[in-house]
Amino acid sequence: MEPNIIAVLGASLVTGVFVLFLTPAVRRYSVRRGLNDQAEVGRKRARRGIPRFGGFAIGIGVGMGGIALVLVGADATKDLWPLFAGAYVLWLVGLIDDFKGVGYKRKFLIQVLVAYALVLSGWKLDLTPIPYFGTLGSYEQAVIIIPVLMLWLVGVMNAINITDGQDGLAAGISTIAFMALAVIAGAQSQWQLVAFCIVASVALVSFLVYNWSPASIFMGDSGSLFLGFLLAALSLRIAAASTTAWGMIAPCVVLGLPLLDIVSSMVRRILNNQSPFAADLDHIHHRVVRAAGSVRLGILVLYAVGLLFGGLGVAVSLAPWPWPVIAIGFALVLCYLMLWRLSYIWIHLNLRPIRRHWPGSRRIVVAPAELATRAPAADTQKAENTPSSPEILVSLDAKKHVM
Repeated sequence: MEPNIIAVLGASLVTGVFVLFLTPAVRRYSVRRGLNDQAEVGRKRARRGIPRFGGFAIGIGVGMGGIALVLVGADATKDLWPLFAGAYVLWLVGLIDDFKGVGYKRKFLIQVLVAYALVLSGWKLDLTPIPYFGTLGSYEQAVIIIPVLMLWLVGVMNAINITDGQDGLAAGISTIAFMALAVIAGAQSQWQLVAFCIVASVALVSFLVYNWSPASIFMGDSGSLFLGFLLAALSLRIAAASTTAWGMIAPCVVLGLPLLDIVSSMVRRILNNQSPFAADLDHIHHRVVRAAGSVRLGILVLYAVGLLFGGLGVAVSLAPWPWPVIAIGFALVLCYLMLWRLSYIWIHLNLRPIRRHWPGSRRIVVAPAELATRAPAADTQKAENTPSSPEILVSLDAKKHVM
């Protein structure tokens, strides 16, 4: 079905007006009731007194935009009822959590159940375009794909939730992802997805008026879970419509920044003998802001990185061979450079024994941050006393080397 431009513009206008006028009303109500973000000691910056119910306005605005699309005859949401149902279940759970707390175990269980319900409703992937997997039967494919899809849905929800740790970050990164997905969906002639991505983007841009640094309101779990589920489910539908393996990988690249953040954080905590679900102030966005010296500059840098990932994701999906491979390689190099530049991966190379005894064997040591910060002096002394083989010390977390 060809896009109804007037319908999309009208729905976007409705969404923008609702979010623009509802957000300050929600902010005033939260201030009067004392519903502010008083416990920002985990993943968020230590700021108090900021209302956290911005997700309420986002959810209402997106819902009004969807209703407007139906009323003007765009017929853009007829196949998306599982998406809306799951998104608004999580929106309600997030509101309850923002209001009085739900508990992370219950919240995680609800996320798993909603993800499983979406998969059962028919939102699946066909593995036929992928080599080897295309020869499997339907049962074997289901055994593989259902856990992977649930991991994807739950993982993206929590990845977007993590990005709500700085002013304007979650809204901006989600806007970039929605627009990149809209471009890919348009190339696939999935105009209903294009319309919905545009409506969601308008809602977030309107919310950024109040969420940009210095933020006067946060979206809270109601907004981050809502947006995370929408992004995960829409990218799943786009991947399912792809006829190539590259097209299935493209959403992972589009969402590369939040996915890199959540994966690196969990690995870092495990290597430091911490719970992978522990909260801290050492995510990628925290380090970028500290390195930039200001919140605004740090967020703009992250926007630029998000735009780069979004453009690479579009290239992976739409560009002819061999550009998808080049784009994926560039995305992997970008991930490595970010981890290295922010000192998540720290390498100390002892060059003196290399010059004396080249060629020779290399010994690679994976070490915690404490050892990494002491490594240069220790290795220098060793090199002076013992002409040993080249040694590379690798640390996956060296906090004292943050810029």
